[in-house]
Amino acid sequence: MNDKKKTAATSDNGKLIAYLEAMIASGRFAAGDQLPPLRKLAEQFSLTPSCAHWAIRTLCERGLLELHQGSGTFVRGTSHAQGITNGVISVAIWDSTLIQSYCAYAMQGLQEAAAAASWQLKFFFASYEQMAANEQLPRDLWKCDAAAFLGCYDMFEPAFRNIPRPCVGLEMHRMFDGIFSTVSIDPFSAAELAVRHFRAHGARLVQVVCQPMPVHRVRAEVFRRQWEENGGRCLLIDREISSQDDAPFQIDPEGACLFTGGSDYNYAAQQFRKRTGRILAENPNMLGIDGKSLLFPEYEPSNTLAIDWRRAGADVFDECRHRAERPGSPARRISIQPRLVLYKENSAAICRQEPSAPLIPAGKVDEMLLPV
Repeated sequence: MNDKKKTAATSDNGKLIAYLEAMIASGRFAAGDQLPPLRKLAEQFSLTPSCAHWAIRTLCERGLLELHQGSGTFVRGTSHAQGITNGVISVAIWDSTLIQSYCAYAMQGLQEAAAAASWQLKFFFASYEQMAANEQLPRDLWKCDAAAFLGCYDMFEPAFRNIPRPCVGLEMHRMFDGIFSTVSIDPFSAAELAVRHFRAHGARLVQVVCQPMPVHRVRAEVFRRQWEENGGRCLLIDREISSQDDAPFQIDPEGACLFTGGSDYNYAAQQFRKRTGRILAENPNMLGIDGKSLLFPEYEPSNTLAIDWRRAGADVFDECRHRAERPGSPARRISIQPRLVLYKENSAAICRQEPSAPLIPAGKVDEMLLPV
């Protein structure tokens, strides 16, 4: 195998390995569960059976999987040493399966960082539907030193009153009077990259598809301001969560569009493929934010501003630990700089680790855009 083919094979194998590690870490594949057949995994990731088998063997060597001759591949049970626990973090997760969620990768990074520091994690499922119904968070969730929330929970303000512990929210913007630190994609860096990209491809009018989550609204507003300062025009398309399975997007697929979340990009791309048989990402002016298409084989390919979600999970742990070990320390924003991945240039790219941007003052975003 020449160097070019070897690099491509390693990249694809790595993508399958990362996917399986994240699904195991998140509990989507629990101890004792049987994995999908090797042939199906190979097809999902466009691998040869031998390459997929190499990935499975690698995870067996790491102690995550075990091969049963004639039966298949199973997730191994994990044993936790009864050593000293330096602290406890409660982790709230919005999706019990996480099969197509960036939170699965963040969970993996969070678990690895916690294990390395001898901290215990306790997991709680709190769906968006429960939060929208204003259901109380479990009391046991607060039996901890700090709490982490993986998902856009800041849509549900009543649930976060009188919280007794420091909290860190992944993909959240609101800080709720200094209770929450936040870890998210840097909206300013994302906007700068998007502006340069659209200008390089001759765009004038950019459609911005935005869901009602605060972090998505911030991305849309920061981009709009920067784009208009550069002489461009914006058309905002509000995208309600409930419309995911309803009418197709009303966008110009031949124009320019920024999706503030990868799920909306994926939905639009699926609808476009059904209508035309073509790939939406072939138009470079279709650009998304978050990089989900690089994580899951079920996603349509995209041009995307991506971060390493596994690193983001480690950042969540670091901030939980920082605030738990320093009572009274102020909540902070941790902004992660994205990188641009284009479908035509690197359709098999894996989101490599990116350094976190410096902490930015909370008021830099709060005063300009949204209340906290």
